Amino acid sequence: MGPSEYASGEVTRDPVTGRLETYTIAPGDVSSVIGVRFCTDFVTILVENNAFASDFEPGKVLRLAPLRDYRAEG
Repeated sequence: MGPSEYASGEVTRDPVTGRLETYTIAPGDVSSVIGVRFCTDFVTILVENNAFASDFEPGKVLRLAPLRDYRAEG
């Protein structure tokens, strides 16, 4: 889960639990590689952030929420 060539943005963690909280997109980042870095696909990250691929730009802060279990909802 560490930085890689195309997913080198900054990550913040919850100071109490250590869980991932946010990811700041860095110049040169590639959406699919960001997904791989966090063991998910980038579409899931976009959905969790109510964002579109066109919103993908350096400096944008993405929330890294735990994946929901949609089967348990309604």
